[in-house]
Amino acid sequence: MKAEGGRQKAVRRLWPVFLLALMALPAAGQQNQAREGGQFVASAYGQWQANVHTTVAAGSSIVIPVTQAVVSLPDGTSFIPWSTSAPITIGIGATAETVTPSAVGSGCAFNANPGACTVTIGTLANAHGANEPIRSGSGGVIDAAIQANAAGGGTVVVARPFSGSDANVTTARSLFQGVGVTDTRSGVVHSSQLLQGTCTGTATASQTLFLYPLGQVTGTTCTITASVAQFNAPRAGTIRNLVCTAGTGGVNGSSGVVSAEKNGSAFSPAISATFGTGTAAADTDAASVVAGDLVRVKFTTQAAETLANVNCSLQFN
Repeated sequence: MKAEGGRQKAVRRLWPVFLLALMALPAAGQQNQAREGGQFVASAYGQWQANVHTTVAAGSSIVIPVTQAVVSLPDGTSFIPWSTSAPITIGIGATAETVTPSAVGSGCAFNANPGACTVTIGTLANAHGANEPIRSGSGGVIDAAIQANAAGGGTVVVARPFSGSDANVTTARSLFQGVGVTDTRSGVVHSSQLLQGTCTGTATASQTLFLYPLGQVTGTTCTITASVAQFNAPRAGTIRNLVCTAGTGGVNGSSGVVSAEKNGSAFSPAISATFGTGTAAADTDAASVVAGDLVRVKFTTQAAETLANVNCSLQFN
């Protein structure tokens, strides 16, 4: 009886430990979830691995056959990671190197045979033997951004632990208009922002006009010539991806020259696009800002202008 009572006491003492262990299981699983709703977890997309199929030498324009076109993540998510936008890390130890493919072979498709998928590397510093590992070269953040775009858009979440670099995060933010990146590593959330400006009605002829509220807050019509409000950058970052639409195109090819400006002057490089007689204008150029910089969008019009109902957006990363 004493032995039985001792066992019961031991079970009672261990029960809290069992409960804590059970509670920890979902949390551990969540860390490996690649996607949660519209969010794509960078660290999860950094956990794939493939291998070199056959030995390759160092040199220029090296074609590397890989063991599989499709890779899997710990939660079972499968995708094709090979892209000319996504760096990869080949090898381990002293000969490991991170490179970005200059080309991806047509064999990189679902159901491809081993070795059928190839990536071309512009300059390969080291030779790599068969079965050497290939992994994400961005900690998964660029891989996640590409998959988010393929899914129609979303947000990539960067949280600790993260093996990529700040430069990888910046690159991921620059890739797609519909994909934002939220960085929570510092405890302060740094999210991408979509800056939007608009005006309604037919634009006043032969003027420089400013959008509401990305340049002025006086009114919402396409008639405002004085800039009295601008976006105040809260931190260092980049402005990119000018995308504009209009309800009606301009009167001639010089109508609707749209420009983004920093502190009252053109960005360098310039972020600018022209509607002309069309209803769309865009520029993928990017330029840097620091905290406190003022950003606005303006456009110019021609005599007898017909351009109307203008909407523009910029991405702040």
